[in-house]
This record gives sequence, structure tokens and C-alpha cells, in this order.
Amino acid sequence: MNIDQELLKACIQNDRKSQSKLYGLSFSSLMSIAYRYQKNRDDAAILVNQCFLKILKGLPSFTNSDANRSYYSWTKKIMMNTIIDEFRKNGKAKEVIQNIESSEYLEQLGEEEYNLIEKDIEEEALQDMIRQLSDIQNNVFNLFAIEGFSHKEIADALTISITNSKWHLSQARKVLQGLLKIQLEKQNTIHHG
Repeated sequence: MNIDQELLKACIQNDRKSQSKLYGLSFSSLMSIAYRYQKNRDDAAILVNQCFLKILKGLPSFTNSDANRSYYSWTKKIMMNTIIDEFRKNGKAKEVIQNIESSEYLEQLGEEEYNLIEKDIEEEALQDMIRQLSDIQNNVFNLFAIEGFSHKEIADALTISITNSKWHLSQARKVLQGLLKIQLEKQNTIHHG
């Protein structure tokens, strides 16, 4: 996303029309990130608004920084930090089962990687499946599979252990595999029925 430097300068000068234009240009990319972590669009929009306020406050430092840094990358990082702050504030990160840290359980998990994206499954259907996960599973899955966070980064961000991060990812994958199987069966019924 290329944003005109003049627009950013006008935003720094508190020009409301420019800020509104920047908000419009930023909204869809920020909303697509926020909606992955929220069960409904209203909650996602609240996060986008919180993020945008942080963007406006940080614009002077962004425009004075390295010109190679993209506006999109910068705002994505702010959006992710806003989401993580919200997890912490609401205590969602503490929804952890403490007894899963036994090494016996870890041995059963393994490190298998599952491919959840099937060419027949539309992105919206996949997003709906992800939203059916519990909050903590949704957060861990999105941070790991979509945002590319490591288990250590997830553990630090959500104040859980690395083991808990791996467990929640495994549980999310199991749920998604079941939902994916149901979706594929429905599609096969439609195509062959």
C-alpha cells in the first residue's frame, strides 16, 4: 500500500479531511487483520479504531524513519500489537489449561503440519471455520498460521507457555480438520448429488 507523503504530512498537521482519507485507505487492510481475531465485525472495527489512533500518534516517527519501510508493514505491526494488548487487557490470554504441560502429552502431539487450505474451500468459508474456534485457539492459530509468529513469540504475546501455545494450535487444527471434513463432504454431496 503506497501512501502519498503529502497525505501523511497533512495528517500530522491534524487535517481532519486527510485523516479521514487515510482512515479510508487503511481500513480494509486493518479490518482484514482484526476480523481474524474477533467473532464479529463490530468488535473488529473497535480494534481498527484503536489501532488508527495509534497510527495517527505515531505518524511523525514513521515519516522520519527509513524510507524503505512500507506504510502497510508498519500499520500491520501496530494492528497486531493492538490485538495483543486487547488480549492481555481482557485476560483472554489466561484461558489456559495448566495440566497440559506434561511431557507425556507432548509426545502424543508430534510436530505434524496440516494443510487446511483446499482449493475447493472458499476463503470466507475458511474464515468462518476459524471463527468457530475458542478465543484462545483462534488467537494462537491466527498468530502462528497466518501471521507467522513462532511459538515463543505467541507465548510471550499471550503470556502463556510455549507448550500451551503448541497445545492450543494442535487443538485448533483438530477442530478445523473436522470442520473442513464436513465442508468437503457437503461439497461432494452437492457435486455428486
